[in-house]
Amino acid sequence: MVYENVVMQRITIDATGKASIREQDFDEFLKALVSIPKTVTFKETIKSYSIQIDGPMANVWTPYEFSRDGKVDHCGVNSFQLFKDGENWKIIYIIDTGLKDGCARGEN
Repeated sequence: MVYENVVMQRITIDATGKASIREQDFDEFLKALVSIPKTVTFKETIKSYSIQIDGPMANVWTPYEFSRDGKVDHCGVNSFQLFKDGENWKIIYIIDTGLKDGCARGEN
């Protein structure tokens, strides 16, 4: 479940090594996913995870590798911030890195 005002951001690094951050609307993200043609296959493989909880707050850290049509496209880390709303955990913030370099060598 996601919180109604969930925030999504991505950190990327350009060819010169400069990092930048951009925000993405969650609904637009979902629309982009469902618009991917059925002929394109994609898979996000979670490499490991770490969960930290303090009362109604939690953080989930998940290194991942994203493949498109069987080839690694990018890799990085997803970081999810969660809030326990009554009995349910809800994602309130998602930030990730989307890196093109180092994936095949397992550096990221």
